[in-house]
This record gives sequence, C-alpha cells and structure tokens, in this order.
Amino acid sequence: VRDGARLGYLGDIEIDTESASLAAIVVTAARGFFGLFGHEADCVIPWSDITTIGEDAVLVDYAAPKRTQNARLPREFL
Repeated sequence: VRDGARLGYLGDIEIDTESASLAAIVVTAARGFFGLFGHEADCVIPWSDITTIGEDAVLVDYAAPKRTQNARLPREFL
C-alpha cells in the first residue's frame, strides 16, 4: 500500500494455536536464475498489517526491512 511494490508470492501462513487465528502470512521472495543462484529472504507479514484481500492481490501496510550490503573482508585477508 505504501509504494505498490510487489513483495512476492504467498508461500505459507502462521497460525496462533492458542487463539486458533491467523497470525501472519509468509511471502516468498523472488528466486535467482531458475532458483540456482540464491534468493532474497522471505518476509513474514503480521495479520494486523494486511489491509485488503482481493481476488488477485493482497494489500499490506508493511515496510520491508532495509537491506544491507554484504560485509566484505579487508583486502589484506583476501
């Protein structure tokens, strides 16, 4: 909802067994080339962040965590 970005596809759900209610959805991120060259981390979106469920899309009020670059070793260690 914030920027209209596609986060991925619904991959799984989390259920709160104490209240027997849906706690969160797990969105699978884009995979690499044919799933071979790594992938981004999946994101768990709490049920409270879901604003609308449509026929082809789920709208969420969710700010994806900021991505950090991989830490690199200093040149003398390479």
